[in-house]
Amino acid sequence: MTSLQLFQLFSASTAYFRVTLVSVVLIPLLSTFQAVAQQAPETYNAPILSGPQKARLTPTESANLGNDPTPFGVRLSKIVLVDERNQGRRIKSRRDVSGVKTIGLGSELAPNHLEVSLAPFLGRELSFRMITEIQTAVVVHYRQQNRPLVSVTIPPQEISDGGLQINILTFVAAQIVVESNSKGTDNFISDQIRLSEGQQIDSSRLEADLNWLSLNPYRDIDAIFEPGSVYGATDLVLRANERRPWSAYVGAANTGTRSTGQNRMFAGFNTATLPWHDHQLSYLFVANPESLGDGDVFSVSRSQAYLSHSLTYFAPLTFDNGRRAKLTIKGSYVSDNAELDSFFASQKDYLIMSGELAFPLAGRLHETVVWPEVFGRIEAKREDRDTLFNGIPVFAGRTKLTQLVLGYRGRYSCSLWGNAANGSAEMRLAMGRYDTNVGLSDTYAYAGLSVQHASTLSGGASVVARLTGQYANNALPDLERLGLGGAGTVRGYETSEVSTNSGLALSVELRGTDLLKNVSTAQTRLNPFAFVDYGFAQATLLRPNITLASVGVGLQLDFANSFSATLQAARALRTGLFTQKGDYRIHFNIVARF
Repeated sequence: MTSLQLFQLFSASTAYFRVTLVSVVLIPLLSTFQAVAQQAPETYNAPILSGPQKARLTPTESANLGNDPTPFGVRLSKIVLVDERNQGRRIKSRRDVSGVKTIGLGSELAPNHLEVSLAPFLGRELSFRMITEIQTAVVVHYRQQNRPLVSVTIPPQEISDGGLQINILTFVAAQIVVESNSKGTDNFISDQIRLSEGQQIDSSRLEADLNWLSLNPYRDIDAIFEPGSVYGATDLVLRANERRPWSAYVGAANTGTRSTGQNRMFAGFNTATLPWHDHQLSYLFVANPESLGDGDVFSVSRSQAYLSHSLTYFAPLTFDNGRRAKLTIKGSYVSDNAELDSFFASQKDYLIMSGELAFPLAGRLHETVVWPEVFGRIEAKREDRDTLFNGIPVFAGRTKLTQLVLGYRGRYSCSLWGNAANGSAEMRLAMGRYDTNVGLSDTYAYAGLSVQHASTLSGGASVVARLTGQYANNALPDLERLGLGGAGTVRGYETSEVSTNSGLALSVELRGTDLLKNVSTAQTRLNPFAFVDYGFAQATLLRPNITLASVGVGLQLDFANSFSATLQAARALRTGLFTQKGDYRIHFNIVARF
């Protein structure tokens, strides 16, 4: 048994030794208390907003020579691919050439792969249709090498020898022009584009630059290629629309717990009106309605109450060498009073601070677009807990912890079975140490995984899958335990009804098409969905393995970007700690933005 497990038992069982009750009455109460006392705390982060991220640039297609399949009367036996920029346009001698040969193509363009992709055309009858197919294959190859702007032409030539020369010209950048409704940002926007005059346009790098600028949620930006004044060059025009640099929201949900009250009211704001370009500040306040009615702001007074304050600061950083990083600093304070059962109650305060530095990485795998990053985060947390029995304080506990979190995450987009798909994933490893006010301390470590994937289906429907998991080989502080149950995991159960050191939650949703698409404007959408949820919590010292499962249906209403409401009804398929098999649970969330 670890020292943390001893402390968790001690914090619960001290009440037993300090209250003179018959053991046959008190032991069942302690069992219930211990199960509830180790619930993962209810915490919220002030969200940082960002604009839509571009998956890929849409390049100009090459010229089409036609689709006439009539053969020319000669079989293709050799293909010569010439880089027009450094080799010129003239026809090269191909007397000693056989198969596919490249002239002047740099190694960064993977010429060997291009030769392999064109080899199947050899031995076939030449025709306009086949030449067009060859051009298309070349364009596709260049796109895969992040060169979307390329001219693939067939110069006039004699083909009676069965040979075909193809000239390839990769466009380079000429001018970079910013067209913005806010002149104060023109220089900042152009400075974020890592492209110099005369340099080949790398689509992956340019997309990363545009997505970097789109981290500001109050800016819309598009890149347009226009013909340059020099042959083989293109002007890059950046059209930016800067909007009001702040937003606010209010809302209500029933994401609470039975011990602190089910209902929550919340309000918050995001602003980018800071002295530094694209830096953001976000604030979120959450409380149960009764605490608001009592005028509680920093601590709660009722026996069932909850409130929290959360602040997040986000800064995109660009260094002199062109490398980039994302700095995120968070701070949260939580105060809650919980009625654990008829006899036990608790009063808790949490203080949570963290600082994270993330480094974006360049990455793409053919038709699957991947934007990954690595990150490191330092966290410091403190929990103060007073335990009461029949209103009498019987134990005061304090736990402090610091931990380092290292991880890898990213988002992706691809085509899956002919339909668009996208998602995100994160892998992390946490290593920390805790200390308690009764002299117990220890180290711990755990690994976590989060995955979300969405695929469109024919007719406008979609499938969304979410997976969250965590594994630890020893007991974790309550602040680091994985909570199962509630609107975010297994919806047939109470929020964090089961907390565990190791476990997972899996949800699969089938989202239907917009029910209002034929009767309302495009700004209003009403989408039905059905879901299946599963959760598994590995056994701890206080309980055996627990499996949760639920099914349900829901509706989501969205009006432009100003209002959203979600209603979900779930039925529990297995018995949990507080929920019985067959119980129903309703979840709602309403948000108004302005």
